[in-house]
Amino acid sequence: MTAPMTALRWSGLKNASVLIGALLVIWQILYWWVGDVALASPLATLRYTEKLVTGETFGMHAYDTLRAFTIAFALSVVIGLAVGFWLGFAKLAGDVLEPMVVALYAIPKLTLYPILLLAFGLGLSAKVAFGSFMA
Repeated sequence: MTAPMTALRWSGLKNASVLIGALLVIWQILYWWVGDVALASPLATLRYTEKLVTGETFGMHAYDTLRAFTIAFALSVVIGLAVGFWLGFAKLAGDVLEPMVVALYAIPKLTLYPILLLAFGLGLSAKVAFGSFMA
């Protein structure tokens, strides 16, 4: 690795460290200003995070999340490519469906989550459907 690249890497690391430190200082000052009722301190948050991560259910929940993400990602890629190629190669389909696809971008996707929950329930299928829909 060349010297300028190493210097750039250290510069970026230094900038990230300064930013994280500044955010922690601002967080602590806000905690002192508003108190326990509105905001937890950075130290209390780190302690709670440690307790949560070392708990017995964290691994199970992390696995479920990773599984839902993987399935949703795979479905999104396959469906996205299939629909993209279809709309790109079939001129009539692209002309007809393009306004509908563009209109979907205007809808806040999070507002549709309750409808997906009603349709798919509370399990893995709802997470996968929401992840695929967001993609």
